[in-house]
Amino acid sequence: MSVTDSAAPSRREKSSRGKIWQTFRSFWKDQELRQQPTAQAGEIWLNGGINRRDFVGLLEASMALAGVTACTVQKPENIITAVRAPEDRILSGAEYFATTLTKHGFAVGVLGETHLGRPTKLEGNPDHPASLGAATADMQATILELYDPDRAKKLRFGKEARTWESVAGFFKERRAEVVNFHIVCEPTTSPTFLSQMARLRKVLPNLHCYSCDPFERGNTYKALDEVFGAPNRLLHKFEKARCIVAVDCDFLAEMAQSLRYSHDFAEGRRIRSNRDAMNRLYAIETSPGLVGGMADFRLALKPSEYGSALNVLANDLGLTAKLSKITLTEGQRRWVSELAVDLKKYRGESILIAGDRLSSDEQALVLLINNHLGNLGKTIEVLEPAPDLYHTAEPLTNLMSQLGESGKHVLIIIGANPVYSMPGDIDFPKVIAKADWSMHLNVYEDETSQYCQWFIPQAHVLESWGDAYAYDGTISFVQPLIRPLYQGKTATELLSLILGETNQNAFDVMRAFWKKEWSGIDFEKTWQRSVRSGIVFDSKSKSLKAYPIAIQADSLVTSIAAKVTDSYEVQFKPDPVLADGTMSNNAWLQELPKPFSKLTWDNAVYLSPKTARELKLLNGDVIEISSPEGKQLVAPVWIQPGQAEKTLTLFLGYGRSRAGRVGNGVGYDVASLRSQKNLHSISGVTIRKMDASHVFASTQSHTRLEQNMTKPSPHFDWLDYSRRPESVHSAVKSNQPETSLIPRNPRLNAIESGGKEAWGMTIDLNTCTGCNACVIACQAENNIPSVGKDQVLLGREMQWMRIDQYYEGSEDDPQFVHQPVTCMQCENAPCETVCPVGATVHSAEGINEMVYNRCVGTRYCSNNCPYKVRHFNFLDYNDMADPGLQIMRNPDVTVRAKGVMEKCTYCIQRVNRTRIESEKSGIPVGPNELMTACQQTCSVQAIVFGNLNDPKSGVFETSRSPLRHEMLAELNVKPRTGYLVKFFNRNRQG
Repeated sequence: MSVTDSAAPSRREKSSRGKIWQTFRSFWKDQELRQQPTAQAGEIWLNGGINRRDFVGLLEASMALAGVTACTVQKPENIITAVRAPEDRILSGAEYFATTLTKHGFAVGVLGETHLGRPTKLEGNPDHPASLGAATADMQATILELYDPDRAKKLRFGKEARTWESVAGFFKERRAEVVNFHIVCEPTTSPTFLSQMARLRKVLPNLHCYSCDPFERGNTYKALDEVFGAPNRLLHKFEKARCIVAVDCDFLAEMAQSLRYSHDFAEGRRIRSNRDAMNRLYAIETSPGLVGGMADFRLALKPSEYGSALNVLANDLGLTAKLSKITLTEGQRRWVSELAVDLKKYRGESILIAGDRLSSDEQALVLLINNHLGNLGKTIEVLEPAPDLYHTAEPLTNLMSQLGESGKHVLIIIGANPVYSMPGDIDFPKVIAKADWSMHLNVYEDETSQYCQWFIPQAHVLESWGDAYAYDGTISFVQPLIRPLYQGKTATELLSLILGETNQNAFDVMRAFWKKEWSGIDFEKTWQRSVRSGIVFDSKSKSLKAYPIAIQADSLVTSIAAKVTDSYEVQFKPDPVLADGTMSNNAWLQELPKPFSKLTWDNAVYLSPKTARELKLLNGDVIEISSPEGKQLVAPVWIQPGQAEKTLTLFLGYGRSRAGRVGNGVGYDVASLRSQKNLHSISGVTIRKMDASHVFASTQSHTRLEQNMTKPSPHFDWLDYSRRPESVHSAVKSNQPETSLIPRNPRLNAIESGGKEAWGMTIDLNTCTGCNACVIACQAENNIPSVGKDQVLLGREMQWMRIDQYYEGSEDDPQFVHQPVTCMQCENAPCETVCPVGATVHSAEGINEMVYNRCVGTRYCSNNCPYKVRHFNFLDYNDMADPGLQIMRNPDVTVRAKGVMEKCTYCIQRVNRTRIESEKSGIPVGPNELMTACQQTCSVQAIVFGNLNDPKSGVFETSRSPLRHEMLAELNVKPRTGYLVKFFNRNRQG
């Protein structure tokens, strides 16, 4: 894709209402395009821009695993490898084990699929309250991180290799010297870890502990403390809410409990008939997020204007008597006032939720508004406090002064990477240098490791024993799925060494802690049940019935009054794919197209189209951003429809220098602009255009279907449907033309010919959030490789599933519509008729299958596919000769070679595996038992798969819904995948 494909418009059409478009080129018919100032995508490859060595290096870093000789020998009683095959097990089959990952320190339960003791896939744990059987994209990609060859392998002091015993000797000497210990940790809620820290405080009076969080969520904790006078937690019950307001809060993606919230939110959006109710979502944000993409009403504001909006809202609701200075326009003020009318209507049935980036006073005002509306105790559950590191740790800013005090100092950094993640005004290398001894425990030797004397490889979470609290207080267990591949140690093992317990491993430490906690019950029974299920049942925090409010709303109005300014502002956000950059070396995530922009292998400065026109900027132009403090950042521009005017959004997670071979040097680092004072936003920045440009690898224009479709993703107003369903039914039907370009071939239709199984799929566009979890789930399940930025520029990305992004209306305030696209499994498949070797064939069950052995790479099938869902291996993306690569791959799926076409198969390996197990057991396959990888990971259950001939299956019901439509139905290719229409709940009369 060239820079000019989505350049900012120079002239405006007379009317754009109702216009559906994907790129600026398609939006502006008469746009004047400029010449690309740098080499085009094709030239990069054809002119030798990447050599074989660079490509193989990328391939190795994204897929390879160090040899078996790198593994260390562990105690066999914890993970047992079967030397002799047990009589009741088939070792070639998949086995599943419950374990736990963490997000922002809170537990999210998963099930790990293993083959012969090697993990190959992660799914959500259905029993876990934070996942409910779903998994995010980064959770799925954790498998690739486990097998990353760039993981740290050597325990060292300086450049010399050392042993674990030498670390024990080091701490023994330091304890005898009565030195000051400083421990810097990433956020954690581990009960075992926190108990060890409590013990350390007793035996080491000069111990200091600090929490290192790149996103600094202290404002959220402070607001809860201010309002309730205690560190209570809130659990939002979205399934009970009729009206939802999100203020700079992407609760569908950024929060520790986002999977649970997505599931509950979707329950209020699932429409099967006109009798179903639908919630209404308001979003106030700066840059489009998943919540903004789903919103019925969306208001784009500068970060400095959030306080004004909340002041107006509180005043209109009658919560505050006075209205402080505001900076909203008349239209924005009217938008907020109409929101207030809606909230009054839904007292006790609404939710206001604030993001972590808001000030503590702004978040406190949101809590008071919820209390005023009667939401607390109904749609918002107030939980009793639960242990976490934040409330027992000191601010990281105290570390510098305390290291300067007299005496000897030992600095220990566990899991965190403060040299990279901390704001630019904190010179953390100098902080480390002030310590007499420094030590770093981490999975990678990263930016922080190079400044520390000691480095200890950390065991990956899938190699570890541990525990953590879920956000609702449920205790979750972490168990290893594989023996440590390298000499990794856990944080609990390191703390045990500091305590002088030299022979303790993580399993012993964790088990001893819980044996003490469960002293009055049957320990072995409870332990086995908890490890097997991944959670301690009935351990959720108690709901509070009484929660006195400690502050008044009027006291907050003045403190959050907006400053009148017409200057440019910067907002800092976690990257929607890489978050804080911890997983920057993960090629699956680097190549995953971001929501809305569809950028890969890059981050960019987001600008609105109007702001870009004012500054005369196009996509790829490089600018210099200067803060009022005199700090500068040079970065390329991406023009994003829906972005707030005069606001630049910068994303964390890129610009790494020691991430690994995949992540090094990708994108730009925002740390130089961030400061302790301006962690989340800056006002008064200046912008200067540089004489340079950058080529982005965006997939947005690779499969443009809107020019061929009658109407992509048809959508309607819910109130119209609830009152006049026949009008919507007829509109959906009219979108499915009866005339056809291809004559119908009933011989191929397994449904009409009475086949036993006829597999099909329905995707509900009304609940799909476009989160991309299904894309990575498909990649992990089907051994799909990453290809690198240069190949993406050529349109050669390999993901079998994609999320198409559409806009409707103006470019400054568009309506967002996204649509998952996979192989449609056409009954009259155009690809089958043109294959000269019969490599693409139709099964009796209606699946369009690929015979890889026959494929000779003509690519006729891809050219003839109207949906552009077939992918060709132009190069040897998979190293077939390296046996180490096979450890990560799913053995049930063929690994494709160069010159082969590949595509979605409805996870036929899962279909066959389930059918074989059914035949062996004599138990018929249940109507909804079969699940594809994309379906299983979906938190909103937007995907339904099954037998179209089974009246009891969910897909049978949805396939006959009057709300179902097909993409490119006018071609009469008879796709087996269909869609349920999208609704917006915009009519406030409902």
